[in-house]
Amino acid sequence: MIAFLLATVLPGLLLHEVPSNVDVLKHVVGLRIYVPAEQTGAWASTGISVQSTAALKDYVPVPPPRIRMQTASAAATALPWVDSNGWRIERGAHKVLYAKLPEKSATVAAAEAFVFGADAVLEPALADLPNLLEMLSFLAAVDQPPKPVMANIGLVDNGAPQLPEIMNLLARRNLMYRVVPKPDKSLDVNVELGSREFPAKEAENPYELAQKIRAKVGDDRRTLRLFNTSTVLGRVTADSSGARVHLLNYGTRPVSWVQVRVLGKYAPGRLRSFAAPDAALVDFGIRAGGTEFTVPVLNAYAVIDLPPASHALLLSSPVRAPLALSADPESAAWRGTTPVILDTDYNGSPVSGVRTEVRSLWTPEALHVLFTNEYQELNPKPNPNTQTETPRLWDWDVSEIFLGVQPERITSYKEFQVSPQGEWLDLDIDRLDPKAQVGAAWNSRMQVRARIDPVKKVWYGEFRIPFSDLGITSPKAGSELRAGIFRIAGRAPNRQYLSWQVTNGKTFHVPENFGIIRLAGSR
Repeated sequence: MIAFLLATVLPGLLLHEVPSNVDVLKHVVGLRIYVPAEQTGAWASTGISVQSTAALKDYVPVPPPRIRMQTASAAATALPWVDSNGWRIERGAHKVLYAKLPEKSATVAAAEAFVFGADAVLEPALADLPNLLEMLSFLAAVDQPPKPVMANIGLVDNGAPQLPEIMNLLARRNLMYRVVPKPDKSLDVNVELGSREFPAKEAENPYELAQKIRAKVGDDRRTLRLFNTSTVLGRVTADSSGARVHLLNYGTRPVSWVQVRVLGKYAPGRLRSFAAPDAALVDFGIRAGGTEFTVPVLNAYAVIDLPPASHALLLSSPVRAPLALSADPESAAWRGTTPVILDTDYNGSPVSGVRTEVRSLWTPEALHVLFTNEYQELNPKPNPNTQTETPRLWDWDVSEIFLGVQPERITSYKEFQVSPQGEWLDLDIDRLDPKAQVGAAWNSRMQVRARIDPVKKVWYGEFRIPFSDLGITSPKAGSELRAGIFRIAGRAPNRQYLSWQVTNGKTFHVPENFGIIRLAGSR
């Protein structure tokens, strides 16, 4: 029995007659049932509330999800072609009617509408009704507030007639895309048919164009890859709480041992596979920036929830009023805050004599981060200039924080630096496309303050970073930012590179290994 407060509207049913097993419908709480007006009298004696099909006038009819076999162009081999309605829903068909569904297609139709967030009504074959009701119960059990799609491709909807086929081909290749009104610079690839990069003539061969898009993304940057299946489509959604992987099997037979690779690093998660309650993930591992695992059995639908890999956490304490920069951990505002410690390098090896404490506060307008840096010998830049940013500030002593807020594009983030002398640098980084990134040309409204205590041999550096520079309009307790926290100390050949998290490489720029700054509630 469904007794959940649902975040998603579960599919309703269109029935033209009272089924012989009508009592099974009573076990589904809140089930919407639509019948022709002339049938309402027949339903009155069942005690089940129904609505007239007149209420469906705003629903867009869509074809049944299915597999078609078609012949390859270079050979007589029959290839499975997946007919999915995901692209229609992504493009704006939010109310859909799956009319006259063939037998054995109702369960995947219900799951498809659920995965893409559509308000759907299904007209199932009566023989499918028991399995369909089981699927609705399953969907209610796995329902949760939606997360944004983890897309790195933007499809500009300019009305090009080839766009629907392109969308279906990308979905068939499990290439995560988002329909956008204009190119979105936050995405890896933007496809605008008729542009210089994607001429209209290329759209005459959608297969080759889909391959071109795939090549531009690159296999190592694909959000999702599936192996050992030709009938399963996937969708990945994610936020700071983790990722959700949806797997839809459009075939009529179960699929075994589906191998999955998701971009990014996640901890072992929970598999829930329809009609396979005992199934669990196997062969789980993190390799080359991706999370890999195998689903042993997949019927019509499965969902995998992956929590973030174990990340370091820095709690940012709230301050209600605007906060003046002091660079003083003993001041009233900073006293009592809990720091994180940097005492290892980017490979996890201990460093000595340069222990670093990092604290954070937040106001409704800005994030404050304070570094307390022990030193043995400073390496300051000669002739410092604190009025404008200093190029290549990392060649001298510096404290650095990298901040990102886009879970679907972890390679894009902002970098902020401060030196012991109060010099500063801000950059807009895109690790995926370094040549096109804004870099140092980006200018934030960051403020910094630094001071040196030569007696204690400690220098302090504080950042005030407006939330608006990070694309955050309404910061609130519980919000999280992906963060890399680093420091460079000393002179060559004994320079030391401190990292909050191990990066497993001679660089700080490994966003897969960033930690989390969480905005805490009142203290």
